[in-house]
Amino acid sequence: MEKRICKKTRAKFQVYPRCTVNNYWSAFARSSRVRENEYKEYEGKIVLVTGGAGCTGTNLCRKLAESGARVIILDDLSGAYEWSIPKAKSIVFVKPDYVFHLAAHFANQSNL
Repeated sequence: MEKRICKKTRAKFQVYPRCTVNNYWSAFARSSRVRENEYKEYEGKIVLVTGGAGCTGTNLCRKLAESGARVIILDDLSGAYEWSIPKAKSIVFVKPDYVFHLAAHFANQSNL
């Protein structure tokens, strides 16, 4: 459903696997084979990464920043440390007290 919504709104959508001990190394091996130019589409874009201080998030944020994206990391640091966040001028870290995630898609727009 999310892919359909993103296609309609022309937003990019990507799901990364959960970072567990069992699948971390296989996910790392796959991500290390990703071609460098795949991140170029984010150059000059603003990208919000939730969980950006975690094991997968830090690597993604680093690659995005290297490609020229402006990165906003949203993380409560419940499973990571602030020192693990990549240091770059194009990365901003936010540790919110509350988050109201109100984005929604109505299946039947005529009911509004």
